[in-house]
Amino acid sequence: SLKAILDRLVATPGVTAIAASRIFAAAAPQGEPLPYIVLRQSGSGRGYTLDGPGGPGETRVVIQAFATSFAVADRLADAIEAA
Repeated sequence: SLKAILDRLVATPGVTAIAASRIFAAAAPQGEPLPYIVLRQSGSGRGYTLDGPGGPGETRVVIQAFATSFAVADRLADAIEAA
């Protein structure tokens, strides 16, 4: 779930060393200082077969790293992947 991913990022020292507590679901508040992370659900759906619903659904989550430079965004992305 989105909350589980958010909780994991908040609990990861490599992420918080760069983004501090600036990890948001859906959108960052206007004027939020960089760097920060935004998570959002980009799609979900249940698989279907010819017989109807095909089991558990699938959810896609987009995680975006925003920073003042590519180097900082790249380090933040690496920390996110390591989480």
